[in-house]
Amino acid sequence: MVVGVVEEEDDLYKGMKDLERQLEFVELQEEYLKDEMRHLQRELLRAKEEIRRIQSVPLVIGQFNEMVDAQYGIVSSTAGSSYYVRILSTLDRELLKPNTSIALHRHSHSVIDILPPESDSTVQLMVEKPNVTYKDIGGKAGGSKASDIPSMKFMQQSLSYATELERNV
Repeated sequence: MVVGVVEEEDDLYKGMKDLERQLEFVELQEEYLKDEMRHLQRELLRAKEEIRRIQSVPLVIGQFNEMVDAQYGIVSSTAGSSYYVRILSTLDRELLKPNTSIALHRHSHSVIDILPPESDSTVQLMVEKPNVTYKDIGGKAGGSKASDIPSMKFMQQSLSYATELERNV
């Protein structure tokens, strides 16, 4: 009977030692994961700061044309040029549809942001004709010709003077 008790105590002792090793291993894993979390949080802060830095450069408005692959697309700038550009990895690719207004990095022309539809820089058609006359805004009643506007008269005189100078030279 004494032998059975000793074997049982040995089994309990071995079980306890196994559990202590497992606890030590789990505590080591926990410490590793905490260190990894701190490292990833620092990386996240650096990445956010980098995005802020990139977006702080004066931006150019453009139109998205099409996706080429997961990281690149074709865009048109407001100057009319088309570019094969990189797309910022944090942007939602589902929102990038043809003719979507986008913000481009001034130097690299990379797509930095997707602009909301209300910030679209294209001219919208006026639905209603305003009921304001030329006279209401300070003009002459019959002054509908460009030559009736004082600044236009000055430009016409300047152009005729420049033409006269060219003839005499």
